[in-house]
Amino acid sequence: MHRWVVGNFTVDRIQELVTGGAYPSRLFVDYDPELYRKFPELNDFAALDENGREPSGVYHSWLLRNGNDRIIIDTGSGNGKQRSDPDSAGFGMLATRYLEHLAECGVQPEQVTHVVNTHLHVDHCGWNTTLREAAWVPTFPNATYYFGQKEYDSWLPGGELFETQPDGHEVIADSVKPVVDSGQVLFVSEDDYVVPGLKVIAAPGHSVGHIALLLESIGEFALFTGDVMHRPAQIYDPNLNTRFCQDPETARNTRRKVLDMAVYHKALVFPAHFPWPHAGRVNLVDGRFTYTPEEPQ
Repeated sequence: MHRWVVGNFTVDRIQELVTGGAYPSRLFVDYDPELYRKFPELNDFAALDENGREPSGVYHSWLLRNGNDRIIIDTGSGNGKQRSDPDSAGFGMLATRYLEHLAECGVQPEQVTHVVNTHLHVDHCGWNTTLREAAWVPTFPNATYYFGQKEYDSWLPGGELFETQPDGHEVIADSVKPVVDSGQVLFVSEDDYVVPGLKVIAAPGHSVGHIALLLESIGEFALFTGDVMHRPAQIYDPNLNTRFCQDPETARNTRRKVLDMAVYHKALVFPAHFPWPHAGRVNLVDGRFTYTPEEPQ
């Protein structure tokens, strides 16, 4: 169990999946190995496998608790879902222990009160639903699900991504539409609150309507950044985009905005894919952003 404390909130990491082959040269556009020579500490953040060789891709959710609230931020890829697009095939027909990991934190699906998807890509909303009696139904039957309004609209017929990202159609059909049809979705925009202290931040670029979340509790702050950044290298070079960023220039501007916010609030940062220890703090040293990992408490 990996747990951090932010004010009155606890934050647990719920692991879904670890994959191999996450080499920087594959992930990043305009990758330059000189960055890793210039900042050798980045090699310590490389998520190498147990043999110290192949970098891993890390996929998880964040579970926030405060009082009776049980909040999940992003829901991974889900089990048993058909993924036809070659780029998404690795997320298809999974059989992970995600719900068991949630239970190990003392939470059953029926106890979850809020689910927030930072965006609607294949690896961020899959556990929104599970298959029961040949139908996809909400995994968290008593939760309110929070989608960015602009993000959701972009995937509908006539939306910006409906034609350009057809691989998303399966995801919307099995992981998004069922919770909309169940009446459990609340659409949010910048400065809306999920619960008191947990505010929505517009963070577009990786996807059209991507959101982040700023948590404030008794003077302490945390930022849940989704896919604003995938690896610490993007802190040292905020211009560095992944090949999955849909609007490259907006993604760069958003990354700088979020990093500035992290420094200003001295926030503990919880990205969606960072390697162990998966969270940390952003610092500004001689005009450049740096990163200090922070292990669970």
